[in-house]
Amino acid sequence: MTKSGLYRRIRPVFLLLLWGQLASCVEASAWACQRSSDCPGDEICRIGECVPRDTYLPAASPPDEQRSGELSELIDPTEDTDAPATPACPGSRPPARGDLIINEVLANVPGGEAGDANADGVRDAYQDEFVEIVNRSGDLLDVSGVTLRIGEYNKFYFEEACLEPLEAAVIFGGGEPAEHVDYQVYIARARLSLGNSGGSVSLLSSTGTQIDAMNYAESAAVSLTLSPEVEGSEYVAHSALSSARIFSPGTCASGAAFAAGCVPDEVSAPE
Repeated sequence: MTKSGLYRRIRPVFLLLLWGQLASCVEASAWACQRSSDCPGDEICRIGECVPRDTYLPAASPPDEQRSGELSELIDPTEDTDAPATPACPGSRPPARGDLIINEVLANVPGGEAGDANADGVRDAYQDEFVEIVNRSGDLLDVSGVTLRIGEYNKFYFEEACLEPLEAAVIFGGGEPAEHVDYQVYIARARLSLGNSGGSVSLLSSTGTQIDAMNYAESAAVSLTLSPEVEGSEYVAHSALSSARIFSPGTCASGAAFAAGCVPDEVSAPE
């Protein structure tokens, strides 16, 4: 058999194999995406690919066990969230810039039992991270739709909630923190991922307007706290306000309720 005859025989087989390879590539990239809305209903977009939602989300709790502040799904930073149509509390108003303050942030969770910030009995580098927010206005605020953003990513939003004047809300990275009478506790389904070497935290209104923001540099294994608390303009290590505590989620550094006023503990001067 001549070379030309052999070529004519194998050419159809070669083209068929090439077509199969191209078809498999097209199928593999069929769900290439830029946002979760580009994916099927049971998948979300991550790094340009549609992946099963269960890969990134824990199993949903039954409706009667879900907390009002939990995410119903992982917040995609490219997607908008809708604000509630009616106020969550009679007589409340939405927060304006400066009404809500980021008062305390724990990015670098201390090691050992001392790092159990959410008090669930287990120290976890992600679950014990937290952001504390305080209503420093004199009004009842409807915080429904307010979003917590870490860096460029939306990590949590309030579904239907209100904060009394000088009431705090604490968002933990996970775990099973106990309920508290003096302040509200929420759990983010997505890790907060507060960087130990620095980062930014901001609060956005339901319409996307910035309410408050803070930047921080490398953090020691204590929380960063506004000084003076609630009314200050700079953040200091929690140990500068209290010699007895390394963080104080939901309360003043001294452990007192915000409504009672924050007075720093006596801190020993360095030798």
